[in-house]
Amino acid sequence: MRVRAFHGHRYAIDRERDLGKVVAPPYDQISPEQQDLLYAMSPANIVRISYPRDEAEGGADKYARARATLDAWLAEGLWAREAAPAVYPYHQTYRVDGREVTRVGLVALGQVNDRPG
Repeated sequence: MRVRAFHGHRYAIDRERDLGKVVAPPYDQISPEQQDLLYAMSPANIVRISYPRDEAEGGADKYARARATLDAWLAEGLWAREAAPAVYPYHQTYRVDGREVTRVGLVALGQVNDRPG
């Protein structure tokens, strides 16, 4: 197995930022009501990419809209590519069925090869 750093993209590099308004739980933990709340928190909330609404806007499907949104954010500099490659620590806490769950891990490039005995 190989693990490598990569040039990630981050929100508002070198800009003032309030991350609390732009983060979202894992898409599979978001109810329709919570999706609406996340959309209302900020026009830059990542839910617009990770879990876009189903309704058609401008005739495009939700995944095409998500891509167009990401492209616009990149063009505006709202999201930017890191200058140096990195391995990113990941920590996310949320509630499921009334209990708190924490995911901890790394985001990196990986490669797994089968090698004969």
